[in-house]
Amino acid sequence: SLLNNNTEDGTLSRFLYLQVDDLPRYRSQRPTASSDAFREMAKDYSDTLSKSHQILEQRGEPLYVLASESGWDYIDLYCKRAFDAEREHREGALIAVVNRASLNAFRIATILTILRLTDSGKDLSSIKSVEISADDMETALQIAFTCADHLKSIAGTMSRSLAGGPQSSSAFNGPVLTKEQDRFQAS
Repeated sequence: SLLNNNTEDGTLSRFLYLQVDDLPRYRSQRPTASSDAFREMAKDYSDTLSKSHQILEQRGEPLYVLASESGWDYIDLYCKRAFDAEREHREGALIAVVNRASLNAFRIATILTILRLTDSGKDLSSIKSVEISADDMETALQIAFTCADHLKSIAGTMSRSLAGGPQSSSAFNGPVLTKEQDRFQAS
């Protein structure tokens, strides 16, 4: 497969794949109390994100986001377990996805830490460094490995499709990828 020929190059993890029922049902788009609450929450987080970005842009020096020794121990333990499980269950076919997930987890934890500190009123304009909290790291690991698990699931579906397996889908082995080959390779 064009997107799945080498998990080390990261191409597969740069795309989002969705698997949905063939016949979706109509769902009303009418606003509800919960959608209004979500819209308000999204606006609040958008404001926090914008404020964080402005503060970081105005800094003369970089802000270093660090993990404690125990934080790194936790990251290593969590990721090593996932790595070993992947190596054992799939003969290592998607180990690069686990490696990328561990890096993504640290990046997500960095963002969560900065957003949390901005939201709590911490002055990020002059401090030299901040430390990732255990809660931010746990949340980040859950997000990163949920995405990695989804990616591994889709990779398995793609492999079965390309092999003509029972869940074959023309979306993966049709002419679209062939026609768009240069675009995918350039991305």
